[in-house]
Amino acid sequence: DGTPRRVNPTIRDLAGYLPVELHGRNFWHILHGGMPGEVERLLDAAGKGGVADYHPAIRTRPGERRDLPVSAAARRTADGSVAEYIVVGVDVTARRLDEARRAADYAVTRALSEEQSEQEALERSLGVVCEILGWDCGVYRVSDPLTQLVSCPYRWSKPEPALRVLAETLA
Repeated sequence: DGTPRRVNPTIRDLAGYLPVELHGRNFWHILHGGMPGEVERLLDAAGKGGVADYHPAIRTRPGERRDLPVSAAARRTADGSVAEYIVVGVDVTARRLDEARRAADYAVTRALSEEQSEQEALERSLGVVCEILGWDCGVYRVSDPLTQLVSCPYRWSKPEPALRVLAETLA
């Protein structure tokens, strides 16, 4: 059910919790926001043999989101019953962010080279950056050094009315 008997001390570096804070408690509810069905499916699959993989996003104590693919396997007793589940995860947050940044760099470079006007390139760039980084909306602000006024000539949002209103408000 996600209640560990042992917790690796690296959880402190990964999520900001001391092992003693998670020992004996269902840490999936603490770190993953209480998705017991997904955890049960992972453990059921591991219990059937082999290794089961799962890719949850967890929340650290300070509230940061971390990408943590995990693999689980069952350790069995001599009679074949499950003694415990061994779950191993790797924090891939930095790698995924780096991949997203590179994809955004490429998409912006491509937009700048393919579009006919600066306006088209900026509109397309704003949209692809927002989509790649998983943002719901974004605005492009321009500061005029002479008037010291800020304008927002470009905005993008997912096609939801509330988000369009938000993008307009930010502009």
